[in-house]
Amino acid sequence: MQAIKQLPIPSATLGPLPITNYQLPITNYQLPITNFQNPIFNTVRT
Repeated sequence: MQAIKQLPIPSATLGPLPITNYQLPITNYQLPITNFQNPIFNTVRT
């Protein structure tokens, strides 16, 4: 039972760290998505 309690303790600290790292690439992925939508909208408009 002590091991189970010790696991969530480090996970709680390590949890937010990887989450922020994951959000960084997510924003990078959204950038190309908007870039792809731009030419699509340009072709649709014309």
